[in-house]
Amino acid sequence: MQLQTTIHAKLMQQLSPQQIQHLGILQLSTVELMALIAEKSLENPLIDVQERPLEKPYDWLKSVAVKERRTSGLQPIEFITKNERTYDFLVEQIPLTCTELQYEILNYLIHSLDARLFLTTTMDDVMKKYEIDEESAQELIDIVRSFEPFGVASYNHRDFILRHIADDFHAPAFAALFVENEMEALAKKEFRMLQKYYKLTASQVHDIFLYIKSLPRTPSMSLEESSPYIIPDATVVKLDEHWIIEINDGQIPQISLNNTYVELLKNREDAYLQKCMRDYVTMVQGIDYRRKTMYAILDYFVDKQPLFFERGSEYLQPIGLKDVAEALEIHESTVSRAIRGKYIQTPFGQIACKKLFIKSVGNTSVHAIHTKITALITNENKEKPLSDQQIVSELLKNNIEISRRTVAKYREQLNIPSSKNR
Repeated sequence: MQLQTTIHAKLMQQLSPQQIQHLGILQLSTVELMALIAEKSLENPLIDVQERPLEKPYDWLKSVAVKERRTSGLQPIEFITKNERTYDFLVEQIPLTCTELQYEILNYLIHSLDARLFLTTTMDDVMKKYEIDEESAQELIDIVRSFEPFGVASYNHRDFILRHIADDFHAPAFAALFVENEMEALAKKEFRMLQKYYKLTASQVHDIFLYIKSLPRTPSMSLEESSPYIIPDATVVKLDEHWIIEINDGQIPQISLNNTYVELLKNREDAYLQKCMRDYVTMVQGIDYRRKTMYAILDYFVDKQPLFFERGSEYLQPIGLKDVAEALEIHESTVSRAIRGKYIQTPFGQIACKKLFIKSVGNTSVHAIHTKITALITNENKEKPLSDQQIVSELLKNNIEISRRTVAKYREQLNIPSSKNR
């Protein structure tokens, strides 16, 4: 074998150190950004930090935020340092628009969570206890299931894992199917059987196995743990028939240059101070980039999802990372970083930004299909319950084309028994 030297032309795009730092700042939540500024101010003598005045530029936004926190007499700094039990943390997420009865039922559901934050009551129990119909009970359970931490009010470990997979845009194609039907085979590592039955390669089956194995089995906090108060990163509120987006940077300290060191930098060349100046400029640009990107993403959602902000989560239309990225002419990973760990305050309470991105079947969101299945079963002839195949046929009349297996999966996620057991 003879070694040869060859030349290849290759076009590559590389991020500059400044761009990498901008993306790092972009993915920080408000609390994390505050911590970064405090850390950098200690490292960089050019950075002066000043606390912002408590008055926000829009008094009406301040009043809305205070009202929606269901709290009075607390200063912003108290919200940063205050620790609450997880129960209180969950109660804080109850929408302000609910009625007294709904508030009571939601409290009951939160009290019905075990130490793993799994739901121990059933929809039938809720219906009998409060004399409400199935659709109303399911709607309230869905509200609690939308709370943070992710996975709260799951029915069991299997349901919790399936919710994780449904929420993961990069989940392997057969992961949910394996969790539903093949957990025993995975436990026994019967990879060859799975490979043959599903016509997958050995590598694909192994990757699915490792992915499922890596998933958590319960939500990340228990009722005995404390959790910090979540500071929303943005507020969306309606004023005079117009939706207003306010990036909540009132808690973020203002940073400026230390004039003493700037004069030193003018009078002499100092490599260390020049580096500090570059770091300062990069941080200011990164914070501005974070603000503009978050605003652009929320502005897109306000434009595309007006019914969600008017009426609630059941009116969310399917939108993916790719849709937003294409509209804003940025990369999907940038959108993903911008929404990571961030929350917005809406007329219906706080919501994680990632909840704005929902999967769809065709042009219909999974949440909408859940609602339609629930409505079909609620209104069915109780003497002749609809089979999963009949539900498929009914959905097809509404131009929703899914398989019987998918209907069965969604029915189980809704904790609705099969037609034989109804």
